[in-house]
Amino acid sequence: MRDVELMVASGSKPSRVYDYIRTHTPHEVQMQDVYNMFAKLKKCGTTLSDEDQVAELLVKFNLEGHGNVSTVDENSRKQTAVVSIASQHMRKLYKRFPELLLIDCTHKTNRCNYQLCTIMVMDQFGNGQAVQHSVVARNAD
Repeated sequence: MRDVELMVASGSKPSRVYDYIRTHTPHEVQMQDVYNMFAKLKKCGTTLSDEDQVAELLVKFNLEGHGNVSTVDENSRKQTAVVSIASQHMRKLYKRFPELLLIDCTHKTNRCNYQLCTIMVMDQFGNGQAVQHSVVARNAD
């Protein structure tokens, strides 16, 4: 049931939830049952925590493309320290231009004081192209 609640809270359509229940559980449900469950869950105000929203976003990103990659690294206290993403296109650019790297970091510009670091390459036209985005929890400066 937790996975269905997660699907509802993340904005999945009733037809997708219906298909998921039919293929992953032994329950014989009708579409009206799914609509009723949607109404009940929305009435309860079930919302995802920040951690669940990030986890869902990363899973969706990985499933969108075959070469998409996301990583989550932890610090010594087992807290999330770095979240990085690179799409299939970004990885191809890096393979094509590995020697011309640039790094651009913001410095505590969002409400959580995280840094957004972007690793870029220079393409054949001299334009910077992002090959990885990372959100860093803390800067050691």
